[in-house]
Amino acid sequence: MIGSLAFGATKLNALKAHLAPGKGQTQHGLSNQQNRFSGNYIIKGTVDEKYDTPLKVYLIDNKSIRDSCVLNKGSFVLKGKLDEPFRGHIILQHDGTESVRKRGKKDNMELWVEAGETTVKGQDRISKAVVSGSQLNDDVVSYDKALEPVTAKEQLVQDTMVKNYDKDPLEANKHYDEGMRKLLPERTKLIMQFINGHSDSFFCLDVISSYLDNSPDIAVVERMFSSLSADLKDTPTGKATSIIIANKKTVAIGAQAPVFTQNDTLGKPVNLADFHGKYILIDFWASWCVPCRAENPDVLKAYNKYKNKNFTILGVSLDDERTKAAWIKAIEKDQLPWTQVSDLKGWDDGAAKIYGVRAIPANFLIDPSGKIIAENLHGEALEAALEKYIP
Repeated sequence: MIGSLAFGATKLNALKAHLAPGKGQTQHGLSNQQNRFSGNYIIKGTVDEKYDTPLKVYLIDNKSIRDSCVLNKGSFVLKGKLDEPFRGHIILQHDGTESVRKRGKKDNMELWVEAGETTVKGQDRISKAVVSGSQLNDDVVSYDKALEPVTAKEQLVQDTMVKNYDKDPLEANKHYDEGMRKLLPERTKLIMQFINGHSDSFFCLDVISSYLDNSPDIAVVERMFSSLSADLKDTPTGKATSIIIANKKTVAIGAQAPVFTQNDTLGKPVNLADFHGKYILIDFWASWCVPCRAENPDVLKAYNKYKNKNFTILGVSLDDERTKAAWIKAIEKDQLPWTQVSDLKGWDDGAAKIYGVRAIPANFLIDPSGKIIAENLHGEALEAALEKYIP
């Protein structure tokens, strides 16, 4: 991900995929209106002259090939129209047998594509090419530089995790998450400063999207978004971001917890309202989520300590039909005795959408009246919260 760093298992789809079709919307959930950020784009590039016809260069986004062309003595031109800027990859074909659609190592570079002309200059590999003539890509460089003080500290946390991973994977991941959370306030301050100084940069919407996954306080994200220019807020992604922020406010601390129904591992419907009158932790996780599995021992410890004090847990898994067996096996292996539910739709899980969950592990603590009193309690913070709220 360009210019961003997230922890936990994060949903990497675009903001627009978060929305369902509705009145005045396309199948992607947004109208294709023209705005100041739309228009024609052209990318003029050069690599070593040894790359020549019939080799090709491709421009792809996260869904499809946007354009391609045959190399002419190392030169190429990619062009098209866009409704708003997008993150893309330029892929250089080194021989005629490579397929751009197949997974695997490819010589590629990531860049923002915006209206106007952008220049890409490379030599032997496109991955080492330099981008110029693009304000948006310059903003990415400025963002990375602005966050260097905190990213250096985050790198140390990551290096420690890697160093200790073979000894104890669960403990290494636990310390990684805790370390990243401690650095989040510093990251937040630097991000806010950057957004205030680049209020008309489309890249800020991407920054806010990433931050939506990490911030425990939706009010912080709302302040970030309010700092953006009116034109930026009026783009399709700007409107999508506004809706997501509004939805997240409905599950903010102090709000009544939205009720939902999902089936347990035996196919029996379970309704959140069934737990009314108890303190309940809604715990979003998945069998394939390493940080989630790393947290399970702490969650189990808290459960055993407070289960006789009007407290329980409702696990909501983001597994799907393909990983159903792994979900059930993970419950048994991690010895999780509380109720577990899932609609087996993965990231399209209905409860996750209602609660605005875009990264896991995630959780919400609800009091006996059904009010959300805390969220994203991890490690020692979970037990501390339970000690605070439960008599």
